[in-house]
Amino acid sequence: MQTDRRLVVRGAVQNIEMIPGGEHYVDIRVDLELTFTNTGSTPLIILKPGNGLPAQMYCQGGQALALTKVHAQRGEFIWNDQAWPSVDTSPVFRQISERLDQKEPPAEFTLTLNPQSPWKWRTLITIRFYTQTNSCCSAHDLGWEVISKIDAPLWLRLYFGTWPVNLERADPGIRKRLQRRWKSMGSLFASDVLVTEPIEVRLSEIKRT
Repeated sequence: MQTDRRLVVRGAVQNIEMIPGGEHYVDIRVDLELTFTNTGSTPLIILKPGNGLPAQMYCQGGQALALTKVHAQRGEFIWNDQAWPSVDTSPVFRQISERLDQKEPPAEFTLTLNPQSPWKWRTLITIRFYTQTNSCCSAHDLGWEVISKIDAPLWLRLYFGTWPVNLERADPGIRKRLQRRWKSMGSLFASDVLVTEPIEVRLSEIKRT
């Protein structure tokens, strides 16, 4: 779970629809508006989501659903999907580290959040449910035949990796180096995991494409 609470992300569903998929799964596409807020007293510097960089640069590595907001806050989920990047030694990460390694945070790749100043990001996510709950699975892996019958709103939490491990592999020590260099302009936020606050999702509002 997230330990650095200086950056809080809340979200609201703008649209939700079912995408035609395979025989054994159902894809739900969710249009989200996420609001990033710096709750601290000094500026935060973050890698900019949705900036055209490789997906692993600001990776959504997990998503989970709970029956209530309280269950979501406790980490008690009925469905949980985690898929984080594997080791990638391609040259792109070295190239990006060179472009990040500047005297000041490059606006191309970074965003500076002033205290209590929200920044909004519109993004799409896809939630994939298997049509049937496998008999060997736990309650954390319920299938669509169970989840689709839940009338009450569910609560979604997203997990983001805000500082890619493959960037550190390409240029060991770059995170600490930039934290020192940019400290007069803000604190570089490089938490291992950023978890959104619970987001209300109403499956009853799903549109079929």
